[in-house]
Amino acid sequence: TDGDGILDKDGKPLTFNFVVYNSRAELPLYAEAVQADLKKVGIDMKIKTVDYNLIDKMGQDGDYDMLISNIVTANTGDPIWFLANYWHTNNNGSNPQNGSGYSNPQVDQLLDAAQTEFDPVKRREYAIQIQQLLMNDGAALFLGYPKTNIITGSYLKGAVMYPSDYYWITNKITK
Repeated sequence: TDGDGILDKDGKPLTFNFVVYNSRAELPLYAEAVQADLKKVGIDMKIKTVDYNLIDKMGQDGDYDMLISNIVTANTGDPIWFLANYWHTNNNGSNPQNGSGYSNPQVDQLLDAAQTEFDPVKRREYAIQIQQLLMNDGAALFLGYPKTNIITGSYLKGAVMYPSDYYWITNKITK
């Protein structure tokens, strides 16, 4: 180090950008917390805020050092769909949603097997095995699980806040 409090790598300060998007108020707060912790160990992290419409393309193009994303993990009710969509190897553009570049042949093999399995018990076992491999590999850093509130007028009945925003508006809401 050159004494500025930031570690050096190959003679240059160890610094990188953390990309967040501006449509979720909690995301910059997560990034600021990571930034504060990294500064304690001598790593300089800059927060770069972009419009939400840019984040997927940046991820798919690899145009980031670190990138934050908010994903509804069970929007289809099928963990295999989600796991394959985000963690199956992206071979020559075959899985562009895997913008992280994560690749593990064992995960790919389990995902391929799970996608053709119809027994729900076996599919659940595949999902558990895949998730364990992802955790072992440190494939992602999960920073939080934000809560969302739903507020309605007193004249509405049956409005329930579910964990997934895909299911807030249902046929159970009455006036």
